[in-house]
Amino acid sequence: MKVLEFGVILNGISVVYKQYALKKSKNTLKGDPELRNALLGAILSMSKSVLVQHISSFNFKRFKLIITSPTIPKDVQNDPELIFYSIAEKKINLEYLTQKMEQIQDRFLAQFPDVFQNPRIETAKYTPFLPVIDDILEDLKDTHSERFGHIF
Repeated sequence: MKVLEFGVILNGISVVYKQYALKKSKNTLKGDPELRNALLGAILSMSKSVLVQHISSFNFKRFKLIITSPTIPKDVQNDPELIFYSIAEKKINLEYLTQKMEQIQDRFLAQFPDVFQNPRIETAKYTPFLPVIDDILEDLKDTHSERFGHIF
């Protein structure tokens, strides 16, 4: 199964965004990052205040939204919100994708260790991280036919 989109949201702003689905769709979230960020923020707020638990995946009709968030160090005073998310086909192996997302999260925090102390919302600062996402997601960003095509 395929990852359709991966992103990193810092304090409600999309700082890293990679879309893998090339099909045209009627998905209004696809073309509007602010709307997508607002939806993710609403889901997380609801999970924190109403459900008293952290939602790690959310099923839509045809897709699955997977969310991870690192633990904020205790010495951080301004409490920034850092969210890593994937939108994938519904039948994706959730455990495997979650492992890959945690690897991406760890590499992001290693590459940008000051993200909690100095949460700058400058997308240009985080652009060099895009190839890391591609490397870690490997085959998850391709359909079965695309994977077969890479063999030849």
